[in-house]
Amino acid sequence: MEIFVGCSSSKNINSKYLELAYEVGELIVKNGHSLIFGSSEEGMMGEVYRGVVDNDGKVTAVIPANFRGLLTEVKADKTIVTDTATEHLKYLVNKGDVTIILPGSYGALAELAVSIQNKKLGEHNKKIFIVNAYGFYDELLELFDKIYLEKFDSCNRDDLFRVVEKPADIFEQL
Repeated sequence: MEIFVGCSSSKNINSKYLELAYEVGELIVKNGHSLIFGSSEEGMMGEVYRGVVDNDGKVTAVIPANFRGLLTEVKADKTIVTDTATEHLKYLVNKGDVTIILPGSYGALAELAVSIQNKKLGEHNKKIFIVNAYGFYDELLELFDKIYLEKFDSCNRDDLFRVVEKPADIFEQL
């Protein structure tokens, strides 16, 4: 399977998140899968990438044309250049067979929201995993519960995505 991983490209985060990302890359390859991601060597994105390539895995990198030169591009088995960031998001969410969201900023949140919404609307039935390492997404998950409990949405989050604390838990569920 081709696994889409959404996460931070920030270089300024705690090393525990970088180690987590590298572990995800390793696990992708060790479980016989390949990576599709947003094409940066920096931050968690770079560590997922290195975890894959250090273990001889396959990588598809997707980058918006207007980000060329802003993000460090990676050497990949396949590189897709989209015209816009919106097309970039759509491609990543639709192309991967599984979505894994690691801690991240607005980009990771957008990837998560679009993945969940597309699943809810029946555009796909892919597994979506949120890695809530170190409680990073605790408040977001509380908000998702509130959305359901206060009837802003009729779908229980358990029908849309799964929450794990450790990346290894994902691969036991694939």
